[in-house]
Parts: sequence; structure tokens; C-alpha cells
Amino acid sequence: MSASVYAVHAAQWARQNHGICLREVLNELGHVLARGRSVKLSEERYVAVYSTMAEAWSRQQAALIPVWRHCLQTSCVAVSTWTTPLRRWSKRHPLLTGATAATLNATLSDVLVQRYLEQKDRVNLDRTLIFALFGFAWVGCFQYGLYTHLFPEAVRMSGLTGARSVALQVLGDQAAYMPAMYMPMYYFVKTLAEAPPQSGTQAVAEEAMQRYRRNISSDMKLCVLFWVPTQVFNFTFVPVSSRVPFLCAAGFLWCMGIGASSSGSKTE
Repeated sequence: MSASVYAVHAAQWARQNHGICLREVLNELGHVLARGRSVKLSEERYVAVYSTMAEAWSRQQAALIPVWRHCLQTSCVAVSTWTTPLRRWSKRHPLLTGATAATLNATLSDVLVQRYLEQKDRVNLDRTLIFALFGFAWVGCFQYGLYTHLFPEAVRMSGLTGARSVALQVLGDQAAYMPAMYMPMYYFVKTLAEAPPQSGTQAVAEEAMQRYRRNISSDMKLCVLFWVPTQVFNFTFVPVSSRVPFLCAAGFLWCMGIGASSSGSKTE
């Protein structure tokens, strides 16, 4: 035990218990520092110092619990009051809510990728616009139909419930939708956004498929690490009508991660 740690603990113990003189503690510390050695506490004093410190800490934390509980309750009431109209509106308009959230998510994440990960001096607004349309049409509208209609219908037809129904949806998402549909479309959109204006659709599609094949292995590893736990939570706890807004909130980090990964692979 170092002399400085001993000094702090022993001095506080002396002030609280008056069992030893604080001057004696400081004198002993001075002698120890002069000799350049560590303090060796007897078992009795060690137990006395730390048990007293632990008891004092426990009393302080117990006194703070009602204060923290009151602050948490007040914050929850305030947040609930503020978000109630928004939640009611989103329940009445789930498709519009999901499409809006997806558009904002794709737009903001692409701007951040360009500015801070790719370190561009100016944001390519044409590219950002293309990603915004991708967010609105594919992530917002198409995935709304996928996650709120197709997946629940597949679960109903399968007859599975509980953890098995969640596993079925996660498997369909990660084994079929992500590698076969989302990833090819993402790379097509990204290649289109970065291609020169005179590039033809066929050339863009060929370049997109090359990038897709080059990155699919690392992309799917990232998918498993990020989306499997996210989708387990989504399919278990999130209401069906709120799945797309939840995925947009979680997908903000995903969009930045996959954007940085695909941009880095392009430069290799």
C-alpha cells in the first residue's frame, strides 16, 4: 500500500473516529517518505481504516438514493410529457414517421462520413441527396413493409412464438435480406452517388457489384456483431409499428460504420 493512499485513508479515519491523533499519522508519514519505503499496516489497523471508510461511504450513498430517485422520477415525467404528442402522432402515421426518420438518418450520417471520416473540405450535396432518397424510399418505405407486414406475416404462417419467432425473424434478416438485398442496393446507391455524371447505369452496376463482392465478408461480420443483438431486441420488445424508427435510431452508427468501411476499401 503506498504512503499517499495510507495518508488519505488514515487521516480521514483519524478525523472521524479520533482514535489516533492526526499529528501522529502525519509524523509517521513523514518518516516513511524520508526513508522512501511503503507503509506496512498491521491487520488490525488495516481493517479499522477500511471498514470505517466503507461504512462512511455506504451512509453517504444511502443518503443520496432518495435524491437520485426523485431526480430520475422528475426527469421521466418531464420526458413523457414532452414526447406524448410525438408518440401519438407517430402511432397514427407509422409509415411517414419511419420514412422521415430514415431520411434524416441517411442524410446526417453521410454528411458526417464526408466531413470527419473522409475528411473532405466540402460536402458533396449531390451524393448526400442520393443517400437521402435511398433512406426515404428503401430504408423508410420498403423496410416498413418488410418489418411491419412481411416479417409478422411470416411468423403468423410459421406458427412459431416466443424466442423461436424472434430467431426466425433475425435469421431471415441476417441470412437473406442483408446479404442478398440491402448490401447490393447500398453499394449501387453509393457507387451511383460517387460516380462521374457521364457514367452509365451498367458501368455503375458493375462497379457496385465489384465493391460488394470485395467487402461482403467483412460487412457481414460487422452485421452479425451489430445487427443480431439489435434485431433481437427489436423483434422482442419494440412494437411492430415502431420498428423502423427504432432501426433508424440504431442504424445511425451502422450507416457511419458501413460508410467508413466501404470508403476505406475503395482507397486500397
